[in-house]
Amino acid sequence: MVKTIYDPQYRRLIGKLKQIRLEKGFRQVDAAKQLHRSRKWLGKIESHELRLDVLCFIRLCQAYGIKASRLIREMEEEPSEDDGSFLGIEIYFGDKSGTTSASKTAYFDIFSVFGSVS
Repeated sequence: MVKTIYDPQYRRLIGKLKQIRLEKGFRQVDAAKQLHRSRKWLGKIESHELRLDVLCFIRLCQAYGIKASRLIREMEEEPSEDDGSFLGIEIYFGDKSGTTSASKTAYFDIFSVFGSVS
């Protein structure tokens, strides 16, 4: 099981929060200040170094003037990796000696790649 912080769905959620912040014209320091947190804290959330807990998620949504339930509903309506419609491929990056230095998982929606099954 992938840790939540690495889960593609979690990363999309954080990406949506960042997009909303930018659309509202907030800088990281402005948004973090409303939660009595540092800019560095929000930066770590947005760069997936630190996991956002539920209460801070709700408070961040309130600071951005959006409903947390709206974002959760959007996530529930997205295709899930669990329903078999996503294909995860592990990609390894190595140096010239062949030593693996890092890996990354890419997810593809099978229906967009292969078309719908009739």
